[in-house]
Amino acid sequence: MKIHYLLFSLLIIVSITLFYYFTFLDFRSIFFTLTFGIIFIFGYKTKINDEALDIFRPYFITSVLLYLYSMAGILFVEITSLNVYGEFVTEQSLTVFVFASLLTQLGISLGYIFHFKSYASSLTSTESDLKNNAETKFLIFFSILFSIIFFSFIYKGFLPSEALSYTEWSLQSRVDRMSSNSSGIKEVLFQTTPTILLLCALIHFLFTPKYNFLLRIFSLILLILYLYTQLISGARANLMITMLLIGTFINYKVYKFKPFEMILGGLFIYILINLISVLRVTSDPLEMLYLVGEQFDVSGLAFLSLQRSSELLTSLNAITIIDGIESGATEFFNGTLLINQILTFIPGFIWPGRPPFASVLFVQHFYPGIYEIGGGYGFSVVAEGYWEYGLIGCIIYGFITGFLGERIYQLFISLKNRDIYIFFYALIFTRLVVLIHRSGLFASIKAALIVSIPIILIILSFNIYNFFRKKI
Repeated sequence: MKIHYLLFSLLIIVSITLFYYFTFLDFRSIFFTLTFGIIFIFGYKTKINDEALDIFRPYFITSVLLYLYSMAGILFVEITSLNVYGEFVTEQSLTVFVFASLLTQLGISLGYIFHFKSYASSLTSTESDLKNNAETKFLIFFSILFSIIFFSFIYKGFLPSEALSYTEWSLQSRVDRMSSNSSGIKEVLFQTTPTILLLCALIHFLFTPKYNFLLRIFSLILLILYLYTQLISGARANLMITMLLIGTFINYKVYKFKPFEMILGGLFIYILINLISVLRVTSDPLEMLYLVGEQFDVSGLAFLSLQRSSELLTSLNAITIIDGIESGATEFFNGTLLINQILTFIPGFIWPGRPPFASVLFVQHFYPGIYEIGGGYGFSVVAEGYWEYGLIGCIIYGFITGFLGERIYQLFISLKNRDIYIFFYALIFTRLVVLIHRSGLFASIKAALIVSIPIILIILSFNIYNFFRKKI
């Protein structure tokens, strides 16, 4: 079985390499693809024994996304010699970016390999089932309670008629955050928590056969309404959270996805994310159809290419930092960025003057005009590591990423038979794995903690209840 995986991986690498060769793209693209593939396979084959492939293991998605983001940036610069803001990129900067991305992947692979510890559940199958039933009762209770209390804050997320375009929502959200240090906390308590709890309960109802058929149909209708509303709102983050909650639950409780199905799912998500980038200027479905037709008339399927993806091209911000260091516009932080980002975990209402995350600091330093109007740009673990210590920083930040991802996965595997922990893991996955190439390592860790608050609430409530019940 191992040799089949190895041969298949090598075939993919050779195919991609030949494609770039015969399309006369720069040697860097070929070099990057070949070297990245070797590093990735090295990490995978060194660690895995006879375990079945699990697409929800952080190493796989983190590595695939790093390749896509970095490759998009490389191709864009090779074709245009510019970054996405129209600024010229030197050959040296592009070469440094290639090595920065490769060394980040090397760090991820090493962190993944050097995590040796695994965890085993101390519960029997029967005990685990009993705990699962009790925990899901808490989930259902709190989801209903919070949905009633905060109904006025969350109902619009399930009504397509109330959908705002991403442009309108984004502007309003940034204005709110700049005007109040507590706006983020209010959003988490009044909107994020009740919505996520409700979504988890609906998914549990839908895919658990013991429930009434009408309840399962009702859950399906609400989930479809929510997904559709977020789609026409251009809310990619909410869409990704919901789809990953559903996909993770199915994978560990209902049906184990096969490799071919994983590839098809990945292609679907890639197309969807790129379509949303085109459509999110409006929330009118008819206008969206017109925009799709117009896009096909102008460029056909070219908008789906890596170098045309506005989402993936956020990787070029690492090149802006590389250029800035070469020109003297900025310098390496040599450890202070790490300390500042740890301090950023202190809530804003406690310390209004806390240091910003690297992603915010990037906009403040390089594009102050955009920052002043509440705008922001994407960031990445590559840019974060390079800004800290240069190429060595890329390995360090990559290692932390790989090690932390594998630690969380191993902790989860020992609890994967319990619904509440599947949802907990899925929420962490949406931020720590998917968002890391969009926001950076530390911002993603904080985002993972915030988005997981609803499930942490359930787990704490359940444990406190059990503690006092045993005392009585």
